[in-house]
Amino acid sequence: MKFSFSTLGCPQHSFDQIIDLVRQVGYTGVEIRIYKNTEDLRTLEEFKLENLDAVRRKFQSAGIEITCVSSSARFAYPDSENLKEQMQLAEDYMKIAAALECPYIRVFGGPYPVNFTDKPKSEPFIEAYRAQLPPEKTRGLTREMCDAGLMDCLGKIGEIGLNYGVMPLMETHDDFCSGKVVRRLIDGCGSDNIGILWDCLHPFRYGLDLRETYAAVKDKIHYVHMKDAKDLTPWGFTPCLVGEGQMDLQTAVSILKENDYQGYVCFEWEKQWHPQIADPEVACPQFMHSILQNY
Repeated sequence: MKFSFSTLGCPQHSFDQIIDLVRQVGYTGVEIRIYKNTEDLRTLEEFKLENLDAVRRKFQSAGIEITCVSSSARFAYPDSENLKEQMQLAEDYMKIAAALECPYIRVFGGPYPVNFTDKPKSEPFIEAYRAQLPPEKTRGLTREMCDAGLMDCLGKIGEIGLNYGVMPLMETHDDFCSGKVVRRLIDGCGSDNIGILWDCLHPFRYGLDLRETYAAVKDKIHYVHMKDAKDLTPWGFTPCLVGEGQMDLQTAVSILKENDYQGYVCFEWEKQWHPQIADPEVACPQFMHSILQNY
């Protein structure tokens, strides 16, 4: 397996600082998620299509792969205007990825627009998201309706991705942490150009078995997110350095080794969302050292 880290962990770093950090720590790739504290890369001058060739050459000349361009596109809310916006976001990120010669973009199923479970609450950001949706547009929705809209969008972006040489990857995240559920949606979307990003932490904190999750999706996994965290519940978590948390990283790494996984494992240090955690200059080398030495 190969190692990259997400710019979510160094949200204020310039391209030159990111390259220096990759080289110093020994990673071979970087995932583009945040730049200049900005989530929507489309709003930044550096990511305008006419400027991306220079960005690509900067990273390639340093011998660094751009492993994924991670969008926030999410498709579980089947409102026509919302889905149009999310589809456009996904395609815009495919254009960025293609210009950077990056093979993947990340997309989400996202949270369902209403709570279809008997759990009394969800993560705070999900509750806030649901609260701002117009009640008249969520009334009467069923899980089946949401899944149908999601599969339709996945199929469409998969086929659009063929035009750019980019594969969208759906992450095991939010209301879609179950490997069996994600696999059903991927298989039902109608496109072969859709893969899975296995984020090990989220299924684990939802109480799902790591081996069962992996077994359900293993032939569709093209990319992996990994990190340690404490205070693990379905309603949240706190990122921490490897060895200080509750995530079963040993089993996650063992699964990848046993299955001869050859793709990238991306260290997703959520500094943008948790500014109090350690700086990337501390966390990135600590992750690499711990994974290579202990697991």
